[in-house]
Amino acid sequence: MTIVGLLQELAARDVIIQPDGDVLHVDAPRGVLTAEVREMLANRKQELLRVLSSNRIEIVLCLGDQCGSKVVLINGKGYCPSHQMTITVHEGSF
Repeated sequence: MTIVGLLQELAARDVIIQPDGDVLHVDAPRGVLTAEVREMLANRKQELLRVLSSNRIEIVLCLGDQCGSKVVLINGKGYCPSHQMTITVHEGSF
């Protein structure tokens, strides 16, 4: 799974990850952080820290066809898996 795919999956599960130096702070609804998810976070920790610390990360809702899927944008670009399409948001477009 790509790092974007991982962030997308975590966003869909309402998991919030924030980098703080060498630490990832994770906030998730009860029951979401299964052993599998914890292992995935541990295995990808350095990559997550690098991506989250060095990029502008936003989560938006896809509004196409009343989709409502959460889309992770990295520096204004993301992908809606429901529509299988790339989304680009330009500064000031909201």
